[in-house]
Formats: sequence, structure tokens, C-alpha cells
Amino acid sequence: MLVHLYYGEGKGKSTAAAGLALRALSAGFRVYIVRFLKGGGSESGEVGLLRQCGAKIVDGKTTGKFTFQMSESEKEETRLRQDGLLAEFLPEESSTGEESERLALEEVNAGEESDRCALEEVNIGEESNSGKVPELLVLDEALAAVNYGMLSEELLKQVVMKRPENREIVLTGRDPKRWMLEEADYITEFRCKRHPYEKGIQARRGIEL
Repeated sequence: MLVHLYYGEGKGKSTAAAGLALRALSAGFRVYIVRFLKGGGSESGEVGLLRQCGAKIVDGKTTGKFTFQMSESEKEETRLRQDGLLAEFLPEESSTGEESERLALEEVNAGEESDRCALEEVNIGEESNSGKVPELLVLDEALAAVNYGMLSEELLKQVVMKRPENREIVLTGRDPKRWMLEEADYITEFRCKRHPYEKGIQARRGIEL
């Protein structure tokens, strides 16, 4: 199936992905959403509703800190967790390359508690979605995670390029890599022409978050 790329500095990328997820759920699709660089007790308004409708949603962070606020150990823990979450969507046959083998061993064998929790949360092959793989996979802020060095670009590329025939993938964030632009079937660039923050209006529950 196809790849959607929502990118740019404008508002609405994650919102658009959430809308597509809701439409897919209404059509009976199995939907999985990974929220990279998000979590730590902070959830935007659509998350609860999407879960109620059957979407499986996991967060990349266990801390409420922004990346620039994290210690090096917290960054490493987050990177391993996010790589571990993404690795669950990697087809078995794609582990032939040295980099993917190294990542697989690192993610599966890492002794960090966060990695164990991440693998248990996803566990697509057994409990999640009754053992069925998702037909719509939303990788929210995957671009930012890669650009900040908090997610393996090679791992992401393999998940996208070697996706099953019945899986639609959505990527969101800023500054896409060339291969993302070449692989995407839908490309939508979000540009900010005006934003209420410029007038001092803070994010409002149910609208901006």
C-alpha cells in the first residue's frame, strides 16, 4: 500500500494523521500509532478517542522533558526505546544487513527496563490487535526523531521500504530526507502563514492540543 508524508513547520501534521487514523478505524482497519518524542504523561486530545475506537497507541518517551532538557542517559534510554518500538514493524527478511542485525540485537537484548516495556507494549505478533499486523501505521514525528538522532534512520527506512503489501504508512515531522520524498505517494507540506501564538494566545485544550 501507500506512504503518506506530512511535513513542514505549519500546524496540523499530527492532526491530519489522526483524522486519517479515525477514517481507517471506521472502515475496519487495524491501526497502530507510534508517537515519537511524545509521552511522559502528556497526551493530546485525540489520543483517548482513538484508543476508544480501537487504535493501538504507544509513546516514544517515558519522561515529560523536551529533548534539550534530557541528560545523556535519558536520551540514550529514549533512543533505545524508540528503536525498539519501531523494530517490531521490521519484516524478518530485512534483517540481512549488518546495521539492521546490530539494531535488532541491541533492541532485543538490551537490559534496559524501558526497552522491555517497549517490546511488551507493542508485541504485535502475539497480543496486540489479536496477533494481526496493523493495516495503517502512523509514525508521528518520526522525522524529528531521526533528525535529533533519537531514532535510527536506517531502521525507519527499512520499515517503510519493506512494508507489507497491505500496510499504509504515515510519516509526520519536519525536514524529510530525500528517500522519504522519493518513496512517498502522498506529499503534503504544511506552511505556517499565521498562528495565534504570535498574538500571545497559548495552546488550548481541544483545539491545539
